[in-house]
Amino acid sequence: MEGVTALPYFLIKYDDNSVLVSLLKNWNDFFQDQKQKVTIGVYDPSNFTQYPGWPLRNLLVLTAHR
Repeated sequence: MEGVTALPYFLIKYDDNSVLVSLLKNWNDFFQDQKQKVTIGVYDPSNFTQYPGWPLRNLLVLTAHR
């Protein structure tokens, strides 16, 4: 991910020894090994803590269908 300044959506998986970060488009390959903990991250530009922005809402819909 060299040269990328901001990722609106990203994947993180980790265990006791390592942390891996990947692009959202790599979902299928990235989650083949379900033994590790998984986190899905999003940069939400909303200024309101009580109201998520559309990027987060769209990500929640996507993950609900996965």
